[in-house]
Amino acid sequence: MNQSLKDPFETTLSAHIHEPTFQKLVGQPLVAKARIIKDFGNSAVHDAKPVSFSQAATSLRELFHVAYWLARTYGRRVGQIPV
Repeated sequence: MNQSLKDPFETTLSAHIHEPTFQKLVGQPLVAKARIIKDFGNSAVHDAKPVSFSQAATSLRELFHVAYWLARTYGRRVGQIPV
């Protein structure tokens, strides 16, 4: 099975997240986490109101999960990170 990623229609993070080859490769749970990170990040940058503790904690938790997946999937010692 070829798991190569295709370039999205534009270079934004949203376009990369919505690219079907990316979604197929990482699966819907990770796509949902990436969307949360993107949406909360956009709110933090573009909204006048401050970021709530809840949004910050949720973003950090989801980013940890994405980083963990990356390390476990593409790390040099695959399988060495405990589950």
